[in-house]
Amino acid sequence: MTPTSTANTPPAMQAWRNTTVGGKIAAALVVVAIVVCAKPAYKAIEAALLPAPGEFEASKEDKKAADAYAAGFDGFVKQLDGRSLWWTPSKPGTDATVVVEEEPTEGDQPAPAKYDGPAIAAIVLDSVWFADGTRLSTTDDEKDGIKVVSTNAPWDAVIRYRGKEFTVPFFERDRVIFKDASSREASRAGNAASGSNSSTTETKE
Repeated sequence: MTPTSTANTPPAMQAWRNTTVGGKIAAALVVVAIVVCAKPAYKAIEAALLPAPGEFEASKEDKKAADAYAAGFDGFVKQLDGRSLWWTPSKPGTDATVVVEEEPTEGDQPAPAKYDGPAIAAIVLDSVWFADGTRLSTTDDEKDGIKVVSTNAPWDAVIRYRGKEFTVPFFERDRVIFKDASSREASRAGNAASGSNSSTTETKE
């Protein structure tokens, strides 16, 4: 580069040529940052120069639409107000008649086929404790359709439930160890018969 060409080169070009690589990269990053921030800055200045918003005033058509909507909404509310979800309303202009079914009294109810009352939680002497917290003894009067007739602690209890007696088990009896009365009598009769047959055989011999 001749001295004449150097003298004709603008100072900015001369400074750019004399700048190192790191300086050139920094200058390029500054230019990119200015370009990126230019649009947000312009929008912020534009928003600052806008006039302040005034009070909103609805037009006449908007007011008419709002009044019509309010009137219609009141009609919808009146259709549902006081209306039952479970009964069919009567026709307009007629007297509404509500038919109430009479609940059967305790005497009209048929006797149950099985005991479906509260379960037994414990049997203490002549008292029975039920799962619902009720405690009744054989001397107590009937309560809620339940009367304790007798107890066979700890196995079962005889309970009169809604006019019918049921033997309600509490502990299941082991049939091998604890045989009931009928099986014991049958076993004794069988043993007695086998004993008499064996003695008869020995006599004949």
